[in-house]
Amino acid sequence: MIGFWELKGGAESAVEEIGSYESGEGGIKHGRNDEEKTGLLEESKDEASGGLEFRVNSPYLGLLIMAGGVGSFVRGYDLGVMGSALLPMKRAFDLTDVQTQLLVAMVMPMAATGSLFAGSVADKLGRKAGLLTALFFITGGVFLMGTAVNYEILLTGRCIAGLGLGMTFVVPSMYCAEVSPVHLRGRLTMSNPVLTMAGMPLGFLGTMLINDWRWAFHTVTIFGALSILIVMFGIPDSPRWLLSQKRGPEAEDILRKTVSSSETAAKREEIARQRLVEMKQDMDRNKKRGLATWKEVLLSKENSKNLAVGLSFASLCPLIGVEAIFLYAVYTLTQFGMSERTGNVIAIVMGLVHLISNLTTTAVIDNPLFGRRGPLLTGAMGILVSVSVMSAFGFIGNIPGELPASILILYASAYGLGYGSLSLTIVAELFVGPYRSKSLALCGVFSRVFGFIVTIAYISLVESIGVGGVYLILTAIAAGGWLFCYSFIPELQGKAMGFNASHDVGMPKDVREAKGIK
Repeated sequence: MIGFWELKGGAESAVEEIGSYESGEGGIKHGRNDEEKTGLLEESKDEASGGLEFRVNSPYLGLLIMAGGVGSFVRGYDLGVMGSALLPMKRAFDLTDVQTQLLVAMVMPMAATGSLFAGSVADKLGRKAGLLTALFFITGGVFLMGTAVNYEILLTGRCIAGLGLGMTFVVPSMYCAEVSPVHLRGRLTMSNPVLTMAGMPLGFLGTMLINDWRWAFHTVTIFGALSILIVMFGIPDSPRWLLSQKRGPEAEDILRKTVSSSETAAKREEIARQRLVEMKQDMDRNKKRGLATWKEVLLSKENSKNLAVGLSFASLCPLIGVEAIFLYAVYTLTQFGMSERTGNVIAIVMGLVHLISNLTTTAVIDNPLFGRRGPLLTGAMGILVSVSVMSAFGFIGNIPGELPASILILYASAYGLGYGSLSLTIVAELFVGPYRSKSLALCGVFSRVFGFIVTIAYISLVESIGVGGVYLILTAIAAGGWLFCYSFIPELQGKAMGFNASHDVGMPKDVREAKGIK
């Protein structure tokens, strides 16, 4: 295992190397004297432990985060449209239950495929190219759906869109994590699930107001096209990727712009260079072997524990039924006698409370008092309560629709507080740099495979064992999920990406103490 303490020359060497780059080599034009290097060394250590803080240029950093996460908004809007348009499409094409489930579920294996190659695209072509590729797939796919004349074209469009949706599980989080300062990384990376949850109720609402499922999908096409323009012309690539391509001046310029103009020019430059030092250190740890191969990702001892935790956590999120519960919310509520239109209103409320819960977690995620585990475990317990009560309602029968509707709203709130807010953030933070992109892609594959299993089976299971039986299964999974999160998800607040329990093993005592690790 290679750690910061094993770097040849350590942080000081990284400062020397960055400071001596010349413009033609993609580096920084001027060097630093010994006193300045010493200051950078000390502050870079602070940043590695999450201690470096400075006033940020909120408008510029906000532009990077929002534009970088625009694919997440389009994903949420698309899911809302799909959930609301499902029954109208079923009637328009006279679809069977199997065809309806396949239309919903086929996006999952296609999203798994998209997640799998998203990391490679982002590594080779850049994070920005990865964002654009995802948006092109989504926009083209939903355009086919809106113009479909038969089921086959409808399904083909959904599969194409699924490739892009899968990529948006990986690339936006990667981009946001890499442009964010360490002390704000958790909060800013969480903008992606927040944007997804903002898009979902708007998708339900838009479809209900337009009252035409084809035009509802056309609005997704319009949002997708606008998002392509925003990403293409509105944001640069991530500083980390630019540095890896020997484009140091561009990376430094971006990092400098993220610092508030209220800081002095010298301080802005110093902070930008400090962040470059940390990036360079992380890359230097593995420069001899470069990015990890798939064999290293799967078999390396350094990555094995994190990969097992990451894959389990990524699988848990769909297994507790979130896609099925949101996408089939209207269908589920009609099983309790609720009208389709009222079911759509409840779905909108579910999306809104999910968004509010997301924002609540966003506000506290970087507070050491709460961190990642506090909201995660609270939300997981809320899910366990809601699915167990929903199971009881299903077995009792003759329950007024308002009661299960209130429980689904509780489920949406609990999911937004925990899994929904933190799934991408935790998974993105688990892995060391060389393993990160491929490990994230693999987590995306597992998430989509299990999402496929749940969504393709949901209606058939409801028809065979009833709502009570389905939610009893979800209760067992939710209970196991809470125990797993309590036992295996580490607290990652304030730590450099990839440095959690598995990577702390074997650190010298003095290094552990310097990092505040017990």
